[in-house]
Amino acid sequence: MLRKFFILSFLSFMLLQSFTANDDQRIKFKDYAWNDIGRAAKSQNKMIFVLVTGNYCTASRKMKRSLTEGKNKAGKFFNDNFVSTNFDAEDFVQHYRASNWGISTVPAMVFLDKNRHVVHKYQGFRTTDQMVYEAQIALSKK
Repeated sequence: MLRKFFILSFLSFMLLQSFTANDDQRIKFKDYAWNDIGRAAKSQNKMIFVLVTGNYCTASRKMKRSLTEGKNKAGKFFNDNFVSTNFDAEDFVQHYRASNWGISTVPAMVFLDKNRHVVHKYQGFRTTDQMVYEAQIALSKK
């Protein structure tokens, strides 16, 4: 009886650990005001990553889902190196800001320094590995 209890406890612990590990590997998009994103980047000494998407765009939804669902190696990399946020191209203010960065299509990735100046950008669909590659390019220009 005691042996079954320990086995059940161990299996429960392992199951709980697997859920915790998944959360650590997902990108954490900050839903802050734009000025707060800038302050967070300065205080954490990180660059800013903006994923510009549109709900009407299948590629945008797929890119965002690949970063926020399930296990992926991109989540930890982005969380360690960037303050990340998501812009909705259908929102007037966010669309205007993205267009000032030269973004004309979604999905798009924009990397800014902590002072909110564009360092690197890419427009079009990217796989998770390709997104990490684009982020590495941005970090090398820092």
